[in-house]
Amino acid sequence: AEGISGTGVELVGVSGTHDVFNTFVTLREIFENENNFPSSQVNALRNNGLEAIEEVHTFLSQLNVTIGSEIGFLEKVKEGLEDIKFDTADEATLLQEVDIAQVAIDISRREVLYQMSLSVAARLMSMSLLDFIR
Repeated sequence: AEGISGTGVELVGVSGTHDVFNTFVTLREIFENENNFPSSQVNALRNNGLEAIEEVHTFLSQLNVTIGSEIGFLEKVKEGLEDIKFDTADEATLLQEVDIAQVAIDISRREVLYQMSLSVAARLMSMSLLDFIR
């Protein structure tokens, strides 16, 4: 601290360090005026206290905006997770309701197609130039 020449009754405050509860207690004491301050000094102290309350109000408003945006973000994450849960449940239902006979037919069809492809490829590889010309 600088410029202190003696004891006094003036409020000392540093911006950003106000506690709303202590500020209200201090304002109550100012309005009770137990130290019999002159009205001009009471008004000056009251104005300082009101500035401190306004600073706390501004800080709380900024925090309110920050918390609101974080809540919005968390709700979007929650909605995304609910969508994923719903999609997963749909896929599980589709897998549970699968027709085993149809799956077996599809697998057999693909196996026959694969075997035919292997047979054609083997014939093409074994063909000579003379076989091709004939």
